[in-house]
Amino acid sequence: MTKAMLVLQEGPGAGRTYHLDSLQKTVFSVGRSSSCDVVLNDHRSSRHHANVQWTGREWEVVDLQSTNGTYVNGLQIHHPYPLHGGDRVTVGDTTMVLRDAQPESAVAVPPGAAAVAAGPVAAAPARHAGAGQAPRRAGVAAAPATSWGFWAAQVVLTLAVICLAAGSLLPWLDIRGQVRQDVAPLLQQGFEILGALTGTDPTQMASYTIEGLMAHGKLTLALAVVSTAALVVEIFFYRRSLIPGVVYLVTGLMVIATMAFDAVNYAQHAMQIQDIDLLFGYQLGDLTEALGTIVEIEVVPQVGVYLVGAGLALLLMGGIARVLSELPGRARAAGGG
Repeated sequence: MTKAMLVLQEGPGAGRTYHLDSLQKTVFSVGRSSSCDVVLNDHRSSRHHANVQWTGREWEVVDLQSTNGTYVNGLQIHHPYPLHGGDRVTVGDTTMVLRDAQPESAVAVPPGAAAVAAGPVAAAPARHAGAGQAPRRAGVAAAPATSWGFWAAQVVLTLAVICLAAGSLLPWLDIRGQVRQDVAPLLQQGFEILGALTGTDPTQMASYTIEGLMAHGKLTLALAVVSTAALVVEIFFYRRSLIPGVVYLVTGLMVIATMAFDAVNYAQHAMQIQDIDLLFGYQLGDLTEALGTIVEIEVVPQVGVYLVGAGLALLLMGGIARVLSELPGRARAAGGG
């Protein structure tokens, strides 16, 4: 039907009728803004909430990333959804019904009569609004795939949060030192005296563990908290948004950049310290080099480092997936409006 009409059945403005004629216009905007073709006096409607548009074969409704979503026959839509006569479109507190266009002689109906005429419409769409009824058209056939992708991303992001939180609380590095085996016999007598005084074997390995919170663990723990908040908002309040995906990406990249900057800065300072002059023209680098011929130092990464690395990688993957999943819908909405 190239000509149709939207009858406001429930909510503010119930009884009003808006005529759709694809020969005159193919896209009709719906929302609270006075510039919309279908103006709703509904505070739960976005200013530009949705579009009802002609595809060349049928009418369809497109949600424009609205705050409270758009529903057809009780089911929230996330993609362009084909409409049939009698379908109920809910926007905020307003429910409108798509009907075949009335004959020209019936167009000029007084407002009071239009409200009465809209009464029988309530019974017709009731047949389509049964609880749990599956969508009839291919327009929502893509919804399960989208839902699957959405929840798959949430699983990845949840794993990222767990890895970041656990990694920030576990050891990151273990620094181990022991006397080199090739020089231990030369210093045996001194070691025996030192061992007798301290009650320990000086040639044995000594270690020092750097805990996550002693390094950048506080930063990664804060990242886990921020990501958890974004997950809660996305899952329970507002799924169709680019904002959480951007939060994951931006905060993750900021933490990676901070850690990389500190590592480079530390390496530069370590090189500068080597040039500090000591007595008799010797530099600190000469002393550390001499100690290196006696003591063997080994830095061993611990489980915390691996968990944080995995968490950052998963967070970036999940953030990219969420952003990419939202871009096609926004492109369609922009093209429709």
